[in-house]
Amino acid sequence: MVGAIGARPSNSVTDLLLSIELFSLLFLWLREWPNAKGRHELFVSYGLNLLGAASWCAAGVYIHTWEPLPQEATMSWQIFLNLGATTPWLFPLVIRDSFYRADMSLSLARKQDITVACLALLYALLVSSSFDFAKGQSLEPVPVTPWHFLDGSSYGGQPFGVDFDLLSVMPSARTDSQFVLSIVFMASNFLSGILCVNACYKSKDADGLEQRAARRLTAGVLSMLANCHLLAVLVAGRFASSTVALDIFHIAQGIIIWVAFVQLRLILREGRSVAHAVKVE
Repeated sequence: MVGAIGARPSNSVTDLLLSIELFSLLFLWLREWPNAKGRHELFVSYGLNLLGAASWCAAGVYIHTWEPLPQEATMSWQIFLNLGATTPWLFPLVIRDSFYRADMSLSLARKQDITVACLALLYALLVSSSFDFAKGQSLEPVPVTPWHFLDGSSYGGQPFGVDFDLLSVMPSARTDSQFVLSIVFMASNFLSGILCVNACYKSKDADGLEQRAARRLTAGVLSMLANCHLLAVLVAGRFASSTVALDIFHIAQGIIIWVAFVQLRLILREGRSVAHAVKVE
């Protein structure tokens, strides 16, 4: 067997494919620099988002192979979690820079940037401290359907006689757990969804490029939330092993990422067209 006990080779492969996709999209995004006139903030924020997400998936290849059931927050596990948090911190800013930045003062935008940086630092400190909000107590089961609950089991570790691990125990109040990162991820998606829905109606031109892109991004964000919930349902209902559930999550994630990239690239290019039109006038 390659890797540690509980290794998930298929999860490593799907994470590798995601990493290749994201690094490829980052390369394509960087080639859009000539089209970034009027949208420099979007170019930077989404570029950083792609870099962080690609690095997270690359780290996932190592985790799923060599630390599949982490018992403590090793340095590699902390790096994995903090890389995983880059999308939750950055994607709301990406939506802001896509639809709201032109109407926002520089000082307000900088305050938001600083707030996000402070939240990222706070999360990194909480991860390194391994703080337990439950103080060692068991958490109440979390319903994911009226009939299925996340009961605090080590869903990935049970087949190997492991009762606790930081990746597959759900729910968990440990700040260095994958479950807490998942909460941050879903909260960010919820906020991004609200921003996208509002962007669908912020202009009177309902058929404009930005509004069409906003509708498609809304569908993508909602799909990501549904994908997260599906993962929980598959695991809690024992419909699939945690390995298979993660593979399904990764595949769906790859499709959603591509859809979002196409829409954001259209918005970036639209910014250049607007800047060119203003220059001509």
